[in-house]
Amino acid sequence: MTISIPILCRKYQHILILSTIGLLIIIITIFGIPTSKITTSISITKKTATGTPSRIEREFKLSIQTPSTSLYSTKEMIAHIEKELQLQIDKDNFNPPEALSQAYYITTSTNSSIFFDIYFDTKDDTLFNNKALYRLRQRFKNQNIFASYLNDPLNTKSFPSRMEYQTKINRTHIDAGLSETEETRFEFRKESTPFNENNLPPNQPWDITTYITYLQRGKFKQYHLLPSQKLMAYLQKKDPNIQKIALSPSVAVITERERIHLNVPSPWGSGPNPEQAFIISLDTFRVYDGKKYLQFLSQRKPFAPKLLGTSQEIEIEFERNTSTKLDTLIQKQTDQYEKNTFIKNQFLQNQQEIQEHITQALKSIKIDIIPQNNSKYSQAHRFKK
Repeated sequence: MTISIPILCRKYQHILILSTIGLLIIIITIFGIPTSKITTSISITKKTATGTPSRIEREFKLSIQTPSTSLYSTKEMIAHIEKELQLQIDKDNFNPPEALSQAYYITTSTNSSIFFDIYFDTKDDTLFNNKALYRLRQRFKNQNIFASYLNDPLNTKSFPSRMEYQTKINRTHIDAGLSETEETRFEFRKESTPFNENNLPPNQPWDITTYITYLQRGKFKQYHLLPSQKLMAYLQKKDPNIQKIALSPSVAVITERERIHLNVPSPWGSGPNPEQAFIISLDTFRVYDGKKYLQFLSQRKPFAPKLLGTSQEIEIEFERNTSTKLDTLIQKQTDQYEKNTFIKNQFLQNQQEIQEHITQALKSIKIDIIPQNNSKYSQAHRFKK
């Protein structure tokens, strides 16, 4: 019996369709879902957006010079910093604002935490050129969990502890290494708006490709993202002709962080750690091409893409819950205005003193540091050149 070509084509049409679908699945698995046409429109500035309210981040950044870092491990360096600060507290050389009756005390994190950041930008580097940043951040409790995640992102024991979108804009330099930046977040945890006990965030696993598309659109389900809204409003002020932006992965930055907290009981603290006044971080970060690193994740290859660069820095942050509370009280212009302003200035003086003590402590063990005026994204972006 002879079968005509049209009948043969119809007979095997379903096979061709299934084969095509299979090929598309393979392409998506290897290269990720195509996202180049996804944009965030300026119209988001007219929408009701949600997320963690913007706060001012006040911090010193000190860059550790590369030749010196081989002398000591990060844990040895952070221990030396802790020892020096405790010495100054014991000598009564370093005291909190006069309105507080107790001295500072130190707490440390026992494990190094890991931040996995994907920074986004346009093809012509609109964010970099305007000193802004937008990143997807995953937080891991330690290096072992992150290593397990790279091997198998679906392993329940390797899930990140937190994930969020963050934008930073309006960066202002106050002094060498000292800056103020407006930071806005959308966090996938029940403690942060719009989520709560009655409106829980999505369960893990958080497929990174899917969550990248939410960031690129500026919208998660029915929620317009507050970080996207803030970013678009900022960019339009810089360039009124901007109507939309197409964001794609620029760099991937993996940060290993050691941390010290300076604490003191005060009426201005809030959150899970209300006595924190300053956060001192020692960061070692590695920089990769963003798109290539995401391909590495999706393919689960045994080797990461080429390392573009690495650096170390110290951050000394005036804890945001405390500083935001003082900012709010000062802005109300009450009869306590002068008192609250004086207290805030005393905290800022303490921040300056911490920077000086840390600089001297590291200098005593032959580690040179210099003020760093660039954000992590600006530093990482320069490794791409």
